Amino acid sequence: MILHAAARSHGDGDRARVAVIASRRVGGAVQRNRAKRRLRELIRAVPLRRDVDLVLVARPRCVDAPFDELGAELIELCGSLEVLDTSLSAESRA
Repeated sequence: MILHAAARSHGDGDRARVAVIASRRVGGAVQRNRAKRRLRELIRAVPLRRDVDLVLVARPRCVDAPFDELGAELIELCGSLEVLDTSLSAESRA
């Protein structure tokens, strides 16, 4: 998967905006929709900063890769782009 991020102004919305896309490279319509559903479910569990727009691009591996591996990869990508909301994750631990 590929993750693109763009910053927004702070007063613009109450949560991060995320788009999930899958081209025909992923497979037929059924495979593309499955990949997008899986990525949407994974991104829901990630604490994101409110001031970002993200585009998550599915790859063929997203269709049948283990859910845990995809989740770990997504967290790693979000961390490398610095879009994780560290204050939110600290609050949820308390």
